Amino acid sequence: MDQPAKSIEIMLYDNVSEFRIVTWPTMRFDQIFASYCEDWKKPFDEFCFLLGGETLDGCETPAAIGFTNRDLEIVVNVYQQPHYDPKTGPLARKSLDVGNSLSGAGSQAPRALSKCSMKENIIVSIEDPFTGTRHWFQICPAKHFQSLFREYGAFIKRATSTFDLRFKGRILGRNDMPTNIGLVANSNLMCTPTMVDVDWAKGDCDGKVI
Repeated sequence: MDQPAKSIEIMLYDNVSEFRIVTWPTMRFDQIFASYCEDWKKPFDEFCFLLGGETLDGCETPAAIGFTNRDLEIVVNVYQQPHYDPKTGPLARKSLDVGNSLSGAGSQAPRALSKCSMKENIIVSIEDPFTGTRHWFQICPAKHFQSLFREYGAFIKRATSTFDLRFKGRILGRNDMPTNIGLVANSNLMCTPTMVDVDWAKGDCDGKVI
């Protein structure tokens, strides 16, 4: 006899709120996050849903990328286009209504179980000048930029010593904090990466401040 499908939990974070969603591992991500997109009156493709530094494809399912039970932590960060202000959006005014509760194997609607306030992180968009692609990250105003370098380095699979991040023409200092360059909570930071020369013979490696 086939075992009934087991539900999974997804933690969804934006820079305003946090949601815990229960759904089925065989549902597509564009279905799972459909109500979130509807609340913003924007299509799925105008958001960037990130899981472990990788952008989720709406046609994929949690099961397809190895998430089939609640024992695995599924944390998804969602970022909007830099010109779209979350302060004036619907999530700043009301909680997410994801749909009907899971009542049995035939139910296909995820549900939001909880909502709580989030730290007012800074949204960072990094645009690759060679490919024109843009990726979104977030950083706490009280953290050093080194954490951003590490996250972006892990995403592009390069040591942090092999690139710089530029903001308005200046190189971000790895030991600086957002407040050092005038950024406050809920700000947007747009960066451009540049590759740097590395002398591997001298042992220049990940984490070294250039």
